[in-house]
Amino acid sequence: MRRVVRWSSRIPSRDSSLDTCTLLVIGAAGGVGSLAVQLAKRLTKMTVIGTASRDTTRDWVKKMGADHVVNHRENLPAQLAALGLKNVDAIFCCVGTDMHFETMAELIAPGGHIVSIVEPEQPLPMGKLFSKRASFSWEFMFSKSMYKTRDLASQQTILDRVADLLDEGVLTSTLTVDAGVLEPAALAEAHRTVASGKMVGKLAFRL
Repeated sequence: MRRVVRWSSRIPSRDSSLDTCTLLVIGAAGGVGSLAVQLAKRLTKMTVIGTASRDTTRDWVKKMGADHVVNHRENLPAQLAALGLKNVDAIFCCVGTDMHFETMAELIAPGGHIVSIVEPEQPLPMGKLFSKRASFSWEFMFSKSMYKTRDLASQQTILDRVADLLDEGVLTSTLTVDAGVLEPAALAEAHRTVASGKMVGKLAFRL
């Protein structure tokens, strides 16, 4: 997934090297997952499997462009097997890293890569990836600014690229909830909405 984001920030045309890859997006109906599905499908020919657990979220993930939608509250290996897939080349986890880690370790292909944006509550059993030579990395949008990394400027480049793709109609906005003006009461309500686990797309405040 990181490769797709890096690719979108610098290459104006499609990258055919990703065409035969398969990507599993866990939590594909949220704001980040929705955009990940769009990036993968509209900038490459990857086969994208998104997860969602309700009819409304399944419909949303299909609308974002996923080739297949499976339920992350049910047996994922069995559902992928029904699609003719034993493994996937990459996994982008947007929800419950702890909950899904062992399943991700089972599904990732040898030499594959897992990226998560969700901090775990417990140490992860990384040894389960060893025999597959699979790699795991974290993505956190504030890392570059927090630690003043050498590639800090790339954050702006990526955001500009995504803005261009939105303007060009390649990507569509994932905003579904206008949470109003940013104030304590609105913030509390927004937190309840997101914590409910039923959020579809992205929630945003007005300043």
